[in-house]
Amino acid sequence: MAAAAKGRSMIRAAAALVVLVLLVGCSTTVQTVPVNVAVPIACDLVEPATPILYTDSLTTGATLRQQNSGMRADIEVLEGYVIELRATLKGCQTIGAK
Repeated sequence: MAAAAKGRSMIRAAAALVVLVLLVGCSTTVQTVPVNVAVPIACDLVEPATPILYTDSLTTGATLRQQNSGMRADIEVLEGYVIELRATLKGCQTIGAK
C-alpha cells in the first residue's frame, strides 16, 4: 500500500511539474521581427519619346559651323532627355515604397 501511495505522489508531482512547465511556456512572449523584402512590381510608366536630333537632319555638305551648332543644340536636347529618363526611372522605383 505504501508503494502505491508513493507511486501516486510521484505521478502527481510529475503532473504538477508538467503543468508548471506548460504555464511557464505560455507566459513567454513571442518576439516578431519585421523583415523587409523587395517585391518586384510592374512599372507602367510611359518612357519619354526619343528626341529628334538636329545633326540627324544635316546634309553631307554641311559646314563645320552648322555641324558644331547642331551638336551643341543636340547636347541640350539630350541632357533634357536624360532628365526625363531619370525622372521616369525614379517614378518606377518609388511605386509601392513606404
